[in-house]
This record gives sequence, structure tokens and C-alpha cells, in this order.
Amino acid sequence: MPAITAQTPVLLDFYSESCAPCRRLKPVLAALAQMFEGRVEIQKINAGNHPELAEAYDVQTLPTLLLLHCGKELWRGTGFITQEILDAKLNQILEGMQ
Repeated sequence: MPAITAQTPVLLDFYSESCAPCRRLKPVLAALAQMFEGRVEIQKINAGNHPELAEAYDVQTLPTLLLLHCGKELWRGTGFITQEILDAKLNQILEGMQ
């Protein structure tokens, strides 16, 4: 179970190995993990292996990204999202938390 009550924001990546946009997002999230190290934790969740989590978070499409902080959903995105857009969105949300 993801650390949804963590003090550090957690970005959940609901994905499937057979999902082409999910595979395109993989290197983007790897780069973001380095860029936001210590500020955002990224956790990948295979929706097929963990359908109970996908249902609990109302995941309807893959990929779905959820940014959580202290158990609260701060942002949700679906489909392939570019590194530039994710970088800007994460920075905007983190700045607003200060």
C-alpha cells in the first residue's frame, strides 16, 4: 500500500505493461524522480496486479497519475503527459504548499 499519509508528496503512477502511453511515460517519470528527489516520492502501481488500489482511487484509464499529500489528493492526470508539463505542475503545487 502506498504511503498516502506521508509528509512528502507521493505521485502514484497507475500503469499496465500493455499500455503504450504508460511505456512512453516511464522515462519521463524516471527523470522526474531524479529532479524531485527528496521532494516527491514516485510509486508505480500495476493496475492489473492491484485492482483493489485502482478501484479505491477510482482509476478509470491508464496511465493515471495521482499526487497525494497527507492522504489528500492534490492533483490527477490521465494519459501521456510530457516531462515539461509534469515538471511545471509539480513545481506549481510544491510552491503552493510552502
